[in-house]
Parts: sequence; structure tokens; C-alpha cells
Amino acid sequence: MTTVIHGLRSDPVLTVPAGLEGELSSLQKVSISGLSGIARRVAAESGVEWAEFLVIKHYYVLRETISLSDLARIERGLLGLFDRHSYVWPILKSTQASVARTQGDLEAAEYHAAAGEEYLGSLDGPILRSLCSLGLDFVKAGIASERGDYRTAYELLRAVAQRSDEYQIAIAPIAQYELASLLWASGQFKKALDLHRNEQLREAMVSAGPSWLLRSHLAAAKCAIDLGDAAIAEQELRAADQLLRETAVLPAMLRGYAILIHGELEILHGKLNDAVVRFNEACDHFERMDPPCHVGLLDAKIAMAHHAISKKEHERLLPILHKLLEEADEKKCLEARARLLVIESALFVSENPPLKEAFEDLVTRMHLIQNPVLMLQALGNLYVYSLRYLETPDQAFLMARLRRLQKVLDESCYQDLYEKHIEQRYSWAIENRLAEFLEAEETLLEDEEEPA
Repeated sequence: MTTVIHGLRSDPVLTVPAGLEGELSSLQKVSISGLSGIARRVAAESGVEWAEFLVIKHYYVLRETISLSDLARIERGLLGLFDRHSYVWPILKSTQASVARTQGDLEAAEYHAAAGEEYLGSLDGPILRSLCSLGLDFVKAGIASERGDYRTAYELLRAVAQRSDEYQIAIAPIAQYELASLLWASGQFKKALDLHRNEQLREAMVSAGPSWLLRSHLAAAKCAIDLGDAAIAEQELRAADQLLRETAVLPAMLRGYAILIHGELEILHGKLNDAVVRFNEACDHFERMDPPCHVGLLDAKIAMAHHAISKKEHERLLPILHKLLEEADEKKCLEARARLLVIESALFVSENPPLKEAFEDLVTRMHLIQNPVLMLQALGNLYVYSLRYLETPDQAFLMARLRRLQKVLDESCYQDLYEKHIEQRYSWAIENRLAEFLEAEETLLEDEEEPA
């Protein structure tokens, strides 16, 4: 019996020698430390091409549970087995970049992506080069999204989805999932939800693997919660819970996020005490992971901070936020840091806002928010504070910062967000300004009518 593998090299079809069937069928049992040894034995018995296939297949099986240190050990173990022209190297680098991005280390992700680009230039054959570039472009889109460069991320993902569909490889539905995630990150929750729940995409997700299908259900549940639709959120979480029960091997991180999103649904239902229990459970889960999931842990703590705002526990929240910001900086969790700064900005629209010194300090840290949607929310909060307590120059400065975001957001997206976070929230200020203008004009007319 032979196994047919499509689309891995410039040849349209590869046939796996029967002797390798056992190696491939038990691939998930291969240990990290034993991978390089097995690859060398396969290279000696069946050729370097099959050793390459074994290594790459291993990357894709374990890429969601593997660590950067494990990948570094694999890289050292494979030195000398494959030359610069092997497609093992660019795929290894795209895997390292993907893992680094997941862990929130964007500098490491960019470093590995750049190294992968260098290896691409050494590959023989345009088809092989194009296939390997898909993984790198996919990771680069994720990095661009984390950096707040949504236009670049969107263009890369659309290109990846189109090319992977042409090659009929499994990354196409994953690219669509990332496009939906990008819509969510840009505040377009309804469009993101519709794409996540698209029937064709859901069917394709099954072929991508249970972990991606689980991601799809959890992401859709999060979109529904952000839209205030508890019924759809419950439906998606039931599907996610079923996958978690029926699938033994799933990334521990996703199990933690399932707990966390259940907590956010409890908030939507008004069950605040039950939500706190869920958030604490999520924190414990992320802490117990090996290594601990710092991004997930911070997300759970951010959810608790939102809960504290809803209970108007503002005075005790500010020092907690500053401590969490230090943690986010230390762990290089940029998105978490941005969300914490948005929460801090929300304190300035409370009944008892912090002192002006705290406002000035926060304004100097606005550049740390790289997500333009979160930047708009934070600046919007500070703008309403300025309308209430500050002079016109401060208001004009913040409005100029808000207008500048038009350059990095899609026009329709910017207009929707501006209407939601500025125009609808601050109509009272516009009305006050109009009343002041009419009063001043009336006074001027009265002065002009007085006899000399």
C-alpha cells in the first residue's frame, strides 16, 4: 500500500515508499529529541527527500503545541542533514515565527520571518518557492495585524487565501479564519461573525483539523458577545464544548480561552459572580500550562478589570492596571498592553476621573497602542474628558490625533467607528457648543442694536 501526498514539492504528486508507512502513521508519537535521529535514518534508507517530508509533517502536526526552545533544538539537530536549498528551512522559520507571534513576542516573530525570506531565495523551482512563501506570508499578515497595520495584513491574507485555494492546500480556510479575526480586531464584529459562521468555511475547517474548528467556534462566540447576542454565543460555545469533550489532543491554550469566553457570556447574562469564578478558573488554567500562557493569563485579568469597571471600583483599579501594564511590558504582550491602556482611558469618563496629571501621563503613552481601533477608543475617552475639563487647545490636539487614524483604517470602517465612539457619545458637547455660539451671537447683536 502506498500513500499519495499532493503539493509538497514542484512535482504534482509524491508516492510514499511502503516502508515509511509506519513512520508516518505514528508521527504524533515522535519525540522532539528523537526527530533529528529519525530524519537521519530515513535520509539514509529512503533519501533526503523523505527525511524532509517527515520533518515538515512533524512541524504541522505539532506546531500548535511546540515551543521555541523545542524548535531551536530541532534546528540544531538537523544542521548538516539538509543544505540551504531544502524547503525544511523556510518552513521551520515560518513555524518559529508563528509560535513567537502566538506567544506575543513580535520581535522574535519578525526575526524568524525575515530569516525565512532569505531561505526562500535559495529554493529551486518557482512552485516550491511559492508554496513555502504561503506560510511566511500568512505569518507576516499576523504580525502586521498585531502591529495595527490592517491594510497590509488584509492584502497578505487575501493573497494567501487566493493562492492556497489555487493550489488546493489546507491553509485556505485558515487564511479565511484570520481574515475574520482581522475584521473583529478592526471593530467590524458583525462581518467577522458572518464569516466565522459561513457554512462553506466551517466545512473546510474540518479538513484543517479540530483545533481550527474549535478556534472558529470560540471566535464566533466572542463576536456574538461583543454584539450582545447571547443566543448565538451560547450556540457557538456548545459546539466548542462538544469538541473539547470529544477530542483528546487540543492545544491547552484553547481550553483556557473556552473558560474565559464562558465568563464573558456570564457578564452578558448579568451573572457577575459566576463570571468572576470563570475568570479565576481561566487564570489558574493559563498559569498551570507548561510553559505558562502569558497572553491568555493577561486576557483573563483584563476581563476581570472590565468587570471592576462595571462595578465602578475605579479607585482601586488604577494601581492594578499599572501593575498589569508592567506585566504586559515584561512579557511583550503588546495587544494586552493596548487593551489595558483603553481600560485606563475609560476611567477618565467616570464620575470621579483621575487627576489631570494622570491624564497627561496617559496621553504620553498613547503611542504604545498599535491597534488603530483601540487607539480610537482610548483617544475618544480622553477627548470627552477634555471637553468636560480642559481648554480648547487640548481638545483640538486630541481631535487631530483621532483624524490621523483615517490613514490606517478602511474609510467605511473609520466612519463607523467614529460615529460610534465620537459622534454618538459626544452629541451633548456639540449641542453645548452650539448653544454657546448662539448665546455669543445674540449678545453681539444686542450690543450692535444699542444706540450710540
